[in-house]
Amino acid sequence: MAGDFDRKKFDYDAAMAQLYDSGCRDPEEVYDTLTEKGLKSLLGDYGLKFEDFYDRPPRDRRGREQWEMEHEQEDSGSGSDEGCFLTSACVNARNLPDDCYELTVLRNFRDSYVRQLPGGEKETRHYYRTAPEIVRHIDSSDDASSRWESIYSELILPCVEDIGSGRFEQAYLRYRQYVLSLEEAFGIS
Repeated sequence: MAGDFDRKKFDYDAAMAQLYDSGCRDPEEVYDTLTEKGLKSLLGDYGLKFEDFYDRPPRDRRGREQWEMEHEQEDSGSGSDEGCFLTSACVNARNLPDDCYELTVLRNFRDSYVRQLPGGEKETRHYYRTAPEIVRHIDSSDDASSRWESIYSELILPCVEDIGSGRFEQAYLRYRQYVLSLEEAFGIS
């Protein structure tokens, strides 16, 4: 049974965000939990379900609707199928997979650079709190497709290029300013 658990199908980022929102003092612990049993236990301690983060629906709208019809999943009201607006930009603008090159580079950057900065953990947690709101605002707009495309071309690609060229501080500052401008535009704090 333990061999059935596929780590690639577990949405660790969404789980961390929900753990944080549920009062977990160290939500990053989810990344260190390697077994299905361990994840169920950790999530259960905060009233969360493993199934809400495992084998997630595709993030594009057509796929999400199809998945919901097939699985008839209850709406937990947590918004856990939304989250990282960077992921949403890649998936919605370009129909890229969740493990595409851009997202792999950005996640590695987050884990190896941003989190190591003074205040990096706090900033990462802030992002996980505000990113789902950003996603909801963009998805509910009349021009969602063009907004996702803009985020992809104005933020994702330049940050990936900066990171690839070793300009980590520039990538970080670009990303940080962009997030803050979106939060301000949507009245998110």
